[in-house]
Amino acid sequence: DPRGRPLVALHRRLFGPDDVEALEQATCEALHALLDVVSSSSPADAALPASQSAAVVRARALLDERFTETVGLDELAAHARLDKFRLCRAFREEVGLPPHAYVTQRRIALAQDLLGRGLPQAEVAARVGFYDQSLLHRHFKRIVRLTPGAFARGLARA
Repeated sequence: DPRGRPLVALHRRLFGPDDVEALEQATCEALHALLDVVSSSSPADAALPASQSAAVVRARALLDERFTETVGLDELAAHARLDKFRLCRAFREEVGLPPHAYVTQRRIALAQDLLGRGLPQAEVAARVGFYDQSLLHRHFKRIVRLTPGAFARGLARA
């Protein structure tokens, strides 16, 4: 059942090394999957209420402003004036990605730009908000399908 995927992702995050933001997001998604199963509701059942849509706009604005920093779900929810579980669900419905994935996408886009300017990978990792170079490497390879080094070499040849 595809509704169980968030639970599997949570399990992997709990028992494997990863960052705190990813763990918070996996927990949020797992709880929503459980609520969907219990209530037999679907995110596509109805449009978001205006208050939730406004909350997503506020949350996205904060993430856009501070995507190179760590913004926890509690802080994001307080800024959006919505509880964190409703915010996660509304954000995903409106943006197409959960908040943590949105931030990761923004960080990788900036990393591509900085690597294109010839900055070293360790400096790029620090500038875009990753704890270390290995976290940059893992997310970069998953999203871009190239390692940061291969990406930079490809740009240097062009």
